[in-house]
Amino acid sequence: DLTPYILNDNSQLSSYIARLDFVKDLDGVFKLVEINADTPCAIPETYYGNFIAEEEFNKNFSLTADIDKDWRNIINIIQDHFKASLDDKKIICFAASNEYIEDWNNARYVGQMFRLAAYHETYNSYYDMVMSPLQDLVVTDYGVNTKDGQHIDVLYLLHPKELLINDTSEDGYPVGKKLLELTNEGKVFLINPPKAILLQNKALLAAIKYIGKYKDVLPFIADTALDAREFMGQKMVCKPIFGREGCDVSIIESDGEVSYSYEAEQDLDNHIYQKFIESKTVTAETDVGVWSGKYTYSIFVLGGKPSMPFLRFSPYDICGLESLWVPVIGGWCIYE
Repeated sequence: DLTPYILNDNSQLSSYIARLDFVKDLDGVFKLVEINADTPCAIPETYYGNFIAEEEFNKNFSLTADIDKDWRNIINIIQDHFKASLDDKKIICFAASNEYIEDWNNARYVGQMFRLAAYHETYNSYYDMVMSPLQDLVVTDYGVNTKDGQHIDVLYLLHPKELLINDTSEDGYPVGKKLLELTNEGKVFLINPPKAILLQNKALLAAIKYIGKYKDVLPFIADTALDAREFMGQKMVCKPIFGREGCDVSIIESDGEVSYSYEAEQDLDNHIYQKFIESKTVTAETDVGVWSGKYTYSIFVLGGKPSMPFLRFSPYDICGLESLWVPVIGGWCIYE
């Protein structure tokens, strides 16, 4: 249960690095289908790959864009947090499982962006930055250290909090809960903070729809509910509130038949339902030929401010591990 840690979470924002995912309907309206506010990936594709594509396809473009500027929003937040105690250097650690290459490379690239942003703002005199495999972090009652005993002040942790809360060491020490306690006690600055799980929870969209307070944004949020009966007789998507990579997602046709299912662990008590959004079928040239499929559009939000776009292509209606990155130039997909 993450509730106690969220209630005591005094971080400035619910998420410092978030990614909003949209589907564009047949009328050209972008519908928000979920928010990845805890451990969003696709950062190298967005903040490096897109600029390489821009240089390749736009001959008037020069790769001198200040691609680190949005990351300064987070550096500024960290700076404000430590402004009264910057007499000594602070250690920023970037941690992920080095056995999962996608997470490891995303964490490493985030580290590169932080270095660029910190250097640009001349904060390099205030911070040292290190990488650490997730399993090598040392969590004690007094703080978080690297394997070699280096004290960590700021931790970028690419590890879902719904998993972190149950993590224990080999001797049974509750390292996950202790890390969240240390965050709330101000002994480590965690990116993203505990309450990021509130935005990560897909049931949030159902709550927004139910409350109906934010009327200006309601047309841009996918119709979402906690009960399948809300969409009876309509095509809908069933997915877990903390699902990732398209796992355990089903498409249910208007007659109740399941036309698509990728089940990892069925638990219908913790699922939400969304009205299926029909979108245009597109084609993309891949390494193995031309594929037909669908796009998912995303925008990163860094330090509370909108940043760069990311675009995925999948041969299926649901984006899973098979999805491919599509370069974006000038704000538009090169295939459109």
